[in-house]
Order: sequence, then structure tokens, then C-alpha cells
Amino acid sequence: MDEARLYGSIRDIVAGATAGEFPALALEDLLLTAFSRRSRLLRNIFDWGPDRYSEAERGSHETPTHFKWNLADLTAHGNRPVRVWLHQYRPPGELRPLYAQVPHNHRYPFVSIILNGGYRNDSYRPLENVLNPPQEAPEPPRSRTLRPGDVLTMHPLEVHRLADIQRETLTLLVQGAAVTDRSFSFRESTATWIAHRDMRAQFRTLRGIDVGAAD
Repeated sequence: MDEARLYGSIRDIVAGATAGEFPALALEDLLLTAFSRRSRLLRNIFDWGPDRYSEAERGSHETPTHFKWNLADLTAHGNRPVRVWLHQYRPPGELRPLYAQVPHNHRYPFVSIILNGGYRNDSYRPLENVLNPPQEAPEPPRSRTLRPGDVLTMHPLEVHRLADIQRETLTLLVQGAAVTDRSFSFRESTATWIAHRDMRAQFRTLRGIDVGAAD
């Protein structure tokens, strides 16, 4: 499966879904098909020319646990945004005990599949709503080890963390539209949950700073 066919199929699946629905099951089936042809897909990505690389680089960024390669920003029927990522996890010796390795939720739903390597996914009690963090520390998690070909689906109310990330782990991830302007993560050093706002929400706080009247 090449990139164009994958992204076209993702767009068609999202366009055919009921408004407001994230078609997780259909996307899981598509990612399993992509996994069966992953060598061709990855070779297609590894062989990007300068223009295609520059296009992907503009939307890609580094995190404490992995590099997020922005493969595609799609818009399905009804102006529904979909993002496709290749996550390249850091080697165990370079991982920082932050970000994906602490309990957290996401602003958006997503489906991902392990292409190479693997990790342990720890799941916690879900949030009661997407606007407020839990009032207590996470309870002991339910754990599942994911290996190549395994699929992980997450919704905004669900809380998880990643552990035991293997060397050269790669995942292919399809991200749906955000349903909230914030997410939360647990800071073990202070035993508190902290909020992470998207840039639009952060801009509202920026505009709220009193800088005096314009000259």
C-alpha cells in the first residue's frame, strides 16, 4: 500500500461516517491492511524526495518520547480534519520520563498500529468529562503489551501511559478531530494533574494579559 492509496482510503472512511462519529473500527481494519503491506509503505516514506520531505517536516515535531512525522493533513467531507502520523520512538536510553510515559489523556480520538518494535500500554480509570481532571491519583493500571500488528484505539475520556518502549518502535496513527481544547497529565513529583491547552485556548489567555492601553 502506497501513501496516496492509504490517505485516500482514510479520507473516504471518515467522509462516510456519521457526523461527529470517529469511525474507529473501519480505521482499525484499514491499518491492519496497511500493516500487511508495511514494507512498501515504509520504503515509500524512506524514499521521500526533497519536496515531499520538506512538506512533511513543516508539520512534524519532536517530543520527549518520540518524533511525530506528519504524513498527511486531510479534510474529509463536512470539513472534518484528519491527521496521519508516523511516530518514531526514541531509543530506551534517550527517553525522558515525561509526556507519553506518564498518565494522560488526549484531546482527540485516534487509532494506531505498531509497525515495528512495541511497548506496554497502561490503562487507567477514564475521566468523568473532558473539561476537568480527576481529583485523585491514578489507580494501579490494567496493562497490555503491544507488538507489531497490534492496534490501539483511544478516545478523549480514556487515560493511559506507555512503558517498556522497545528500540526502533514505529507506529502509524490516524487522529480525528479534537473534541476539547485541553488534555491532562499526572505529575508524580507533586501528585497533581496538570492541564495542557491547545494553541487557540492558550491564545485566549495571552489576550487576557493586561498590557495597558495602546500608545
